[in-house]
Amino acid sequence: MDECDRIRELNASQYIGRACGYRQLVELNYHDMDFSNGFENHLVNLENTIRSGGIVLGAFFKERLVGFCSVNNTVFVFGE
Repeated sequence: MDECDRIRELNASQYIGRACGYRQLVELNYHDMDFSNGFENHLVNLENTIRSGGIVLGAFFKERLVGFCSVNNTVFVFGE
């Protein structure tokens, strides 16, 4: 929990060229320079994942955080 704020070390920019729309691939050409929904939102979500029994894993290069993944401890079922 103490290291969640290390996500500040990441370059959170991303470029999305194309994405799946309704039954088709659509051109987006979108460049987001920061965390979508903001840094604080991601930090709160990571902390909530840990508090609720989920797991957060970091990938490091020379002691610097370069990536992470999180898995919530929630089971969901798709509707019928």
